Amino acid sequence: MRTSQAGLALVRRTRPDGATEYLTQWSDTWKRLALVGGHVEPGESFRACCVREVGEELGLADGTDFRVAEGSVTPTCEYRAVSGSAGVETLYRVELYLTELLTPGRRRRSMPTRRTGG
Repeated sequence: MRTSQAGLALVRRTRPDGATEYLTQWSDTWKRLALVGGHVEPGESFRACCVREVGEELGLADGTDFRVAEGSVTPTCEYRAVSGSAGVETLYRVELYLTELLTPGRRRRSMPTRRTGG
């Protein structure tokens, strides 16, 4: 059976009104919203993958613009599904890490802006 492992970032912020927002990205490949993250490379930990992917996908510098928590939010999540790209049953292993944006400018530019009214 095919196996796919991924490290994902749970990037969140609290709005001035106290509501929580989470960063997602539109994937043209998958035609849906997804968390920032990607496939674990050989010899790479789930956390290191998450750090690398946040840097690559958002153009941010680790330790300056963002920080990934040392431990995952939950133990490794495993599930089976048919891969949309490979078309075969795949065992997915995923770890999710809280990720903090460290600078106010990065928090504003990296997160969605909600507009009301018309």
